[in-house]
Amino acid sequence: MQTISLPVAELRTALAGLGKVIPKRITLAVLGQVRVRRDSSGLIDLTVTDLDRFATYSLNHRGHTEPAAMLVPFGDLNNIAKSCGGADLIELVPVSKNTLSIRFPVGGQSAEHHCESAPLEEFPLQPE
Repeated sequence: MQTISLPVAELRTALAGLGKVIPKRITLAVLGQVRVRRDSSGLIDLTVTDLDRFATYSLNHRGHTEPAAMLVPFGDLNNIAKSCGGADLIELVPVSKNTLSIRFPVGGQSAEHHCESAPLEEFPLQPE
């Protein structure tokens, strides 16, 4: 399973905009998730949907060149990004099919937050 690293400064900017698409009342678990995807060139994009609209933010940060994708709860990712410094990196690490770990720095140490994730195949197909 592949780890995806996200720079906090850019992640905060992305989440501020993507949060406008996340519904206030979440009727389906997948609607409160951010699809984080890294393509074979290392580019990372974040996508959210409310089923009527899709919003995607492409990071300038390049990660490893192995493709990876996962769903991350928006609330958990947003709260952790707010608590980190601008120069920090957050790592998303799949633990099992429906669980992932968000690793982030806290006072010179590394902390880990486990959260439940919807299966990736439940994320709606984005229109071209």
